[in-house]
Amino acid sequence: MRRELFLAQVMRINNYIGIIFIILLVSCLEAKRNNAVIRIGAPTTTNFMHIFVAEEKGIFKKNGIDVKVIPSDNINELYSEKQLDVICTGLTESILFSSEGHETKIIYRFTNSFATDLIIASSKIKDLSSLKGKKISFQGINSSSHIFIQQLLSKHGIQDGEYFAVNLPVNKVIDELRKGNIDAGHITGVSPSEIIKKGFHIIGKSEDDPNLLSDTLSVDGKFLKKHEPELKLLVKSIDEAHNIYLKNPEESIEIFTAKTKKT
Repeated sequence: MRRELFLAQVMRINNYIGIIFIILLVSCLEAKRNNAVIRIGAPTTTNFMHIFVAEEKGIFKKNGIDVKVIPSDNINELYSEKQLDVICTGLTESILFSSEGHETKIIYRFTNSFATDLIIASSKIKDLSSLKGKKISFQGINSSSHIFIQQLLSKHGIQDGEYFAVNLPVNKVIDELRKGNIDAGHITGVSPSEIIKKGFHIIGKSEDDPNLLSDTLSVDGKFLKKHEPELKLLVKSIDEAHNIYLKNPEESIEIFTAKTKKT
C-alpha cells in the first residue's frame, strides 16, 4: 500500500514538473518571439542621422531592444522584398507601399527635412524655367524625389513630358553632372556650400515647398501587430538620439560620417 502511495506521489510530482517545464518552454518561446530583432533600413543621408547615432551610442541596447541597422541606398527594394521590418523613407513612399498592397504604418516623423534637399544643375543652367527639354534626375518613380521634381518644375511652367526623366540614385547626381549625362538632378545630404564649391548651381530647395518632403519611420503592418511594445521603445530611442543631435550636432555628424564612411 505504501509503495503504491509512493508511486502515485512520484507520478504526481513528475506530472507537476512536466507542467512546469511546458509553462517555462512556452514562456521562453513567447519571450523569444517578442524580443525579435528589428531590422531597420536607413538611407545613408543626414535626414536619418538619428538612427546611426542611436546605434553608436548604445541607446537601442539601453532601452532593451535588439536592432539591426541596415544602411542602404536601395531601401525601398529591400522593404518590398520583406528583408526589412522598419524603413526610413519619405512620406510619399510610405503611402505608396500601402496603396500597392503592402500594409505599412507610419510610426514616426523625423522632420520636414534638414533643408538639404536640393535641385542642382550644371553651370549653364540658371534657374528651373531653363530645364524644359533637359535631362533631369530623381531617385525612384513616384517617389518623394520624383514628386519633388514634378512640383517645383510645375511651378515654373514645365510639365511631365516636357523634360527627359532620368531615374538615378541621389549619390550619383554629382558624378553624372560632371560627365554631362544629366543637366540637373535632385540631391540630398550635401551642404549647399559644398555644391557651390564644386561649381554647380542650386536652382531649387525643399524650403520652396516645405510641406512636400517629409521623412518618416514606417513599419510593416504585420510586424507592428506583433511587436508594438518594442517599436515604442524604438521611437523612444530615436527621440533620445535626436536630443543628442540638438545638444552636439558636430559629434552626431562625425558619428554619421564614420558609420556611413562619407566625407
